[in-house]
Amino acid sequence: MVLPTAQERNLSNAVRSTFYREKLNKGRRSRTAIVNGLPTDTDISDRDSIHHLCVTELGVDPEIVLVNRQGTSCASGRIRPLLVAVGASDVPTKLVEKSCFVNCSVSSTMCNIYRNLSKAESKAAYEERCRRQQAAQERTGTRQPCMRQNGGVLTLVHRGTLLFRGLQRHY
Repeated sequence: MVLPTAQERNLSNAVRSTFYREKLNKGRRSRTAIVNGLPTDTDISDRDSIHHLCVTELGVDPEIVLVNRQGTSCASGRIRPLLVAVGASDVPTKLVEKSCFVNCSVSSTMCNIYRNLSKAESKAAYEERCRRQQAAQERTGTRQPCMRQNGGVLTLVHRGTLLFRGLQRHY
């Protein structure tokens, strides 16, 4: 029987602790959601605004544990997103699923609710959305218009036609 060296044990311990730390973080993030577009109101707290939005627009009555504005306040008037923590881990999923109906309804504010993802999860979700969008475009045979700025040259890509400095080329 070969015993592991001290370096192998240290590596094993580091991997194990990273795994459990990430597992705890993922569990904590599963009980939170990010709300974009909900303006700050001086008359009502953010917690009450979120609770009112969830009950009236989404039909969900969550147990809100924590509401916290993310980022730093800026003078440009940009609305800071809210981190909302709830008691049960299934509630953020319900909020995200039902939030698409809020955006379609007649509402005084347009807000979006997203899952709280780590940077790695966000990147993977973005790449998956890009892959699905590209596959859908290939199935239909059309391309959505896309404006790109490359080296000071404005390029418009639309349905297989490239406009470049006034010259039209098909590709």
